Amino acid sequence: QILISPKNKNFKLIENKMIVGKSNPKSDVFDVLEFACRDIKEAKIPSDIKYISSYCFENCKKLEIIEFPQNSQLIKIGKNGFANSSISHISIPKHCKYIYENCFKFASQLKNIEFHINSEIEWISDKSFASSNISSITIPSKVFLTRSDAFCECFNLNSVSVLGDFVCLQNDTFNKCNNLSFIEFPNASKIQIYSKTFVNSNIMIFINHGSQISFH
Repeated sequence: QILISPKNKNFKLIENKMIVGKSNPKSDVFDVLEFACRDIKEAKIPSDIKYISSYCFENCKKLEIIEFPQNSQLIKIGKNGFANSSISHISIPKHCKYIYENCFKFASQLKNIEFHINSEIEWISDKSFASSNISSITIPSKVFLTRSDAFCECFNLNSVSVLGDFVCLQNDTFNKCNNLSFIEFPNASKIQIYSKTFVNSNIMIFINHGSQISFH
């Protein structure tokens, strides 16, 4: 149970389960989702929310539904934002540009991740989706960098589609993804792949004719 004094102008409670705050104390807009009760089952994120704070939904073992409105203004999900939670599906809003480290790490029931067709996300940080249960992933066109271990230990991951024109896969991006058998770069003109990105020697890699690929 959370109680917030009506005299407190910096925070408020929504749905009796989530605390929201302000990125600008002088503003009237509550645009930061600070904390969710650990027994929360359903979270409907207000359209004004731009930032989901670090650890906000971490260890929410009963969380089943996370919903964003079509006009969501979300820009960033902080580190460990949904780590070790029980969500099975999430649709990342269009304007979200940053997913920070360990964001969905150990979300062992997470099977489906959807990005908006015009997603503005630019990079995926270290261990963002590590040890989740996804079987396939489509990485949006504006993503130019996936950081170390971004998808490591996703043991059920089988196929990956990377839509960007220039792509850099850092060390161990798909480390210990033993079932990964297919990855494609349908739009890439330049691809950089760093050490230990793949561990399965039978993986099939599809690139465009004339694309440049380099190994580091």
